[in-house]
Amino acid sequence: MSLETDQIRLSIQLQPELGWTIKEENVYGPGSVIQGQVNLEILDPSLIDKADRLRLIFHGSERTRNKATKQGIRRRQFFGAQRILWEKKNSPLPMHTKHSYSFTLQLPMIQFPPTINSDLYRCYFMTTVFLDQSPFTSDDSNLAMVDLELTYMPFIETCLFKTPLTKTITNKSSDSHRPYNASLSTSALDYVPGDTISMGLTLSSQSPFMAVQMDLYQVLLCSEQSSQHLISSLQQPLSTTSLSTSPSAITQMNLVLTIPIDTTPSFSFSDMVSVSYKLVIRLKEKKSGITGLLSPSPPTIYNSFELPIRIGTLGYGIRASSSMEIYSIFKTAFDASSDQRPPLPLPAFIKNIEYEESLPLYQSHRLPTYNDTLYNDSYSISISAPSPTSSF
Repeated sequence: MSLETDQIRLSIQLQPELGWTIKEENVYGPGSVIQGQVNLEILDPSLIDKADRLRLIFHGSERTRNKATKQGIRRRQFFGAQRILWEKKNSPLPMHTKHSYSFTLQLPMIQFPPTINSDLYRCYFMTTVFLDQSPFTSDDSNLAMVDLELTYMPFIETCLFKTPLTKTITNKSSDSHRPYNASLSTSALDYVPGDTISMGLTLSSQSPFMAVQMDLYQVLLCSEQSSQHLISSLQQPLSTTSLSTSPSAITQMNLVLTIPIDTTPSFSFSDMVSVSYKLVIRLKEKKSGITGLLSPSPPTIYNSFELPIRIGTLGYGIRASSSMEIYSIFKTAFDASSDQRPPLPLPAFIKNIEYEESLPLYQSHRLPTYNDTLYNDSYSISISAPSPTSSF
């Protein structure tokens, strides 16, 4: 995000986060490291005289609102971490010169709600940069401001069934003289955004169904209010040519539905909101008999399956760290109550990222020499440091 006027150019840029993006945007989670830089160029001489410091704040909050009035009901700020990037007393700024200030911030191993903005609930994580003038406590101390919202996702695990789950509907047609069976099977109800939900549908030859519809809904519960949103949908006709007249014949088909890549994960660890999903599969039939003959467009009758779906953020077999905690068991710094909960761990600004036991730096004119590899009874491997005398 950037601010450009005839007086100032101010922007925030984030470095790519390795391994986790949504629509080419960085995604952060518990323990993530946020790296970026703030770029500042002052073009107005009067602004040079006024500016005293440049500061960055990283803050996160959640809030609920009334669906009808859109008014806020409850708000909780998780944290606010601040770093002074520049002060005039230490290094005055020359005009028409671009300055860059790097920052590195590490999130605590805490599960916060995901970034979400719905009709009932909003959760956001924001970096905000201020160019201030003194006195800093006055209402007009901010000369310029720019902010950038980050996408945060908690670690939500997923799993597969050991044996397929099967659901069956029997003899629920409006025409009781045509008994039928319809069964649905799946190997999972847990998925991550971008996955394809796959359901196997089996119909007996006597089934009256003409089409199938599969809908994925998001259900949000918040402050005694609820909302339901259609996330993804599929409608597919059933081929009448594939239905045999033999009572023992069956028709099998595979239903697939793609989950949008930016779908909010399921969670219920917040005391303000919960997000869940349900998959509704409707089997459509045409109404028969006298009602169907009299009506120019016979109404559709539905028989349906409904399954709970969990949208996670970790693929099958990937487990979250056992040291992670839920944010709601802690007390925030802004909570004035007298409860005895421990304080919420805060994001921390760090100087740089340090890696222990890293490999030697590569040099194009030198090949590293290693001692003989030694294997002991425990199959461990010992490798010495490169010899400084080896070259070619």
